[in-house]
Amino acid sequence: MSNGQTVTTATNGRDVMTEQLYVTLDEASIRFFSKNDEAALFEWLKKISMVKQVLPGAASGLVLQISAADITQEDVYELLGLYQRYDIDMSSLVVLEQPAFSGWFRDKRKYWYAKVFGNQDASRKPD
Repeated sequence: MSNGQTVTTATNGRDVMTEQLYVTLDEASIRFFSKNDEAALFEWLKKISMVKQVLPGAASGLVLQISAADITQEDVYELLGLYQRYDIDMSSLVVLEQPAFSGWFRDKRKYWYAKVFGNQDASRKPD
């Protein structure tokens, strides 16, 4: 699974199709200060409703399975905070951009802008 890959899957044996996004998290680069600090990261992830599963990724990385239909500005803000707290590379979070909060997400004054978008043009809107 590559960073930001989108997969459409059936859920709960129903005919409803849900778009799933996969966001990488390089656990090897995270500095934990205690076992409880590490546990706190996983507890925080469980509290973010758009994160459906935390899956093992390549090497020492993790993959967050995110339901595209459940992405909210509040959940993105929580994930940004978690990534900031644990100093995790935020570039994979670009796939979470939604038209409903694109202006907020792409605000160059926000602490995460350069970490998520790099030098991209802030006027670009998602498709």
